[in-house]
Amino acid sequence: MQFFEHIVETPQRFDQKSINEAQGFLLTLSGFDFNIFLQIYGLVFPFTQNLYNILQSKSMDILFCVKEIETTMKKLEEIKTSKFSGIWKNVTERCGMPTCRKVRFSLQPEVQYRALFFEIMDTILVQLKHRFKSVMDIGFVELLDCKQFHFYNFVNNFPERSFKCLQEMYKFRFEFSCLRSELQVLYSHSDFRKNSIEELHRYMCENDLYGGFMEVHKLVILVLIIPYSTASVEHSFSALKRVKTYLKKYSGPKETF
Repeated sequence: MQFFEHIVETPQRFDQKSINEAQGFLLTLSGFDFNIFLQIYGLVFPFTQNLYNILQSKSMDILFCVKEIETTMKKLEEIKTSKFSGIWKNVTERCGMPTCRKVRFSLQPEVQYRALFFEIMDTILVQLKHRFKSVMDIGFVELLDCKQFHFYNFVNNFPERSFKCLQEMYKFRFEFSCLRSELQVLYSHSDFRKNSIEELHRYMCENDLYGGFMEVHKLVILVLIIPYSTASVEHSFSALKRVKTYLKKYSGPKETF
């Protein structure tokens, strides 16, 4: 903004076209709509950009990706439920109250912008849930998160949600009572606490342990052969880019004001 202000304040050094464009940019940058959207997206994009970078990584850990998707959605839910009042205060202090050309249903500007804020956040959250559903469906891989074995070993810390996910996805492929017992044994011994599923698989093969862990063996093989890059997942990885493009293009109080 300082650059544009410099152009406007020293008109003798610039042509009329540059002055007019600088005035237009200043008007936009100081406008209420620009600043409130800047505040909203300034809170959202650090989380979505981080998730986007992780999912575009070539060396991809499914467990980590599932957790990052869940974490991002929780952060966005927190923004939705708690951040609008602060955004509104910051923008009104900087720009003053918005001037509305047309007021629908006699709503106050704050109410209308709050509704728009919720619409933006809901759009992002719905798109995330829809686009990454195929990734969330493989949450059962957490059963073999070697770094969590020590935690799963404690009473009441068995990963029930992940176990239920496996039951729903592959209910006829496993003997689940045996699998639960084998997993509990796996979690209880420090020898199985490796850095990755690959290391765990190698260790069990080298020590000929799969004879006593037949259901775990099937689970390990299942997790290892899950494709890290499928058509549906690859399409999902660019979802955030499309969401950003859509929101940048269409969000705004054009129909409201």
